[in-house]
Amino acid sequence: KESLFGEIKYDLGILFLGANDNAIGNQHVPLPEFTKNLGDIIDSMKKDLGCERMLVLGCPPFVKAKFDNRTNEAHAKYAAAAGEAAAATGSLFINLHEAMTTQLGDKWEESVQEDGLHLSQTGNRIVAELITALIEKELPELAVENVPFQFPLWSDMPPYVEE
Repeated sequence: KESLFGEIKYDLGILFLGANDNAIGNQHVPLPEFTKNLGDIIDSMKKDLGCERMLVLGCPPFVKAKFDNRTNEAHAKYAAAAGEAAAATGSLFINLHEAMTTQLGDKWEESVQEDGLHLSQTGNRIVAELITALIEKELPELAVENVPFQFPLWSDMPPYVEE
């Protein structure tokens, strides 16, 4: 795509899913429709945005006591369906629900803020570590140490001289 900086090429698109689709009520999207829609979104990002590769992040767990319109069991099913859609489109996938409950065990609630849904500092750190590890393993050419800077470092810039 064209921008101020010329042609933009997306080496990796990341699709981070939330939890609203599996909520009971007006936000609910049935699981088969969710899976199909997700595949369509991934295909669109590849085609319309030019993302060469995609990474899908399945929704993380949430604190059930804070919500009466969703369950972690349904949440886990939607996260798994996201993995199926990712596989069907040749995309990479991280199941955050599974990863956070596995890594943190009984303390998985530390991965979310007091609202019980949005990621805490711990949750965001885990997401960053999982993405970094996946890139280093599956897409080493996109690892931080292998990606050139787009702009010069500040230390390489000539000093500012007030005129």
